[in-house]
Amino acid sequence: MPPTGDTNTGARTHKMAQSGYEIRYNILRDARDMLFQEWILKCDIHRRNCDLANKQIDTMPGAPSVDEIIARAEELYDFVCRK
Repeated sequence: MPPTGDTNTGARTHKMAQSGYEIRYNILRDARDMLFQEWILKCDIHRRNCDLANKQIDTMPGAPSVDEIIARAEELYDFVCRK
């Protein structure tokens, strides 16, 4: 006899296959997120080093550019496509 109530409880859900556009968008988004996390870390380190040296913060590291994000996305995409 089948269980009563919610039959989806505990069942795994399967996502539909993503289109090529969705895959590329997700890789681009992941590349952006990775680079911005690295940039935030660099800024935090720079700020901390200035605090420890009792120095005024003069300039902060530059944020990732669009070209850098695209280059990282291409690296990730190439990695995924390799066999």
